[in-house]
Amino acid sequence: MFLTIIGASIVAFIVALWAYSIYDLIRRLRRNQISGWHFVIWLVVVIVLPAVGSLTYAIVRPAPPMEEST
Repeated sequence: MFLTIIGASIVAFIVALWAYSIYDLIRRLRRNQISGWHFVIWLVVVIVLPAVGSLTYAIVRPAPPMEEST
């Protein structure tokens, strides 16, 4: 029973990270924070290798630009 809960938690984490990675890629593309080719490469990596690609994207993605305070 305990291993089932741990397994389900890991799967839920991977699915959430995968969905967030795709959302973040699309958001960055719309804000012109990522070029078209980088978007395509990252999207293919995240879709083909969901766990490894999403985790890699979360680690190496560039930090968002600082918002200008007015």
